[in-house]
Amino acid sequence: MASSLVKAGLATDQNQVEQALAQYWADKVAVVWTTEDVHAVQEDFDDEDKETFSLSEEQAKSVLQKAFDKHDPEVGITWESLRYWSDELAEETVI
Repeated sequence: MASSLVKAGLATDQNQVEQALAQYWADKVAVVWTTEDVHAVQEDFDDEDKETFSLSEEQAKSVLQKAFDKHDPEVGITWESLRYWSDELAEETVI
């Protein structure tokens, strides 16, 4: 993350950014889902009854946002929820 901030021109000292991030996250954790995960879930949950649907990067971002907006806070976001929202988007696109 620090190197991304430096590359984007938002910071100049990567070590300083790394220290600030380490200090900030010292008492926190976060699980991060990516569009790569959304693309992978389609392959991992191969369903013989359904046609394969390739998502664009923008559609994968939409799946992540929908999964975040609609997740059950007691369960979180799961591989199954990513698959569900991917399938929902595929159905909307086909219609």
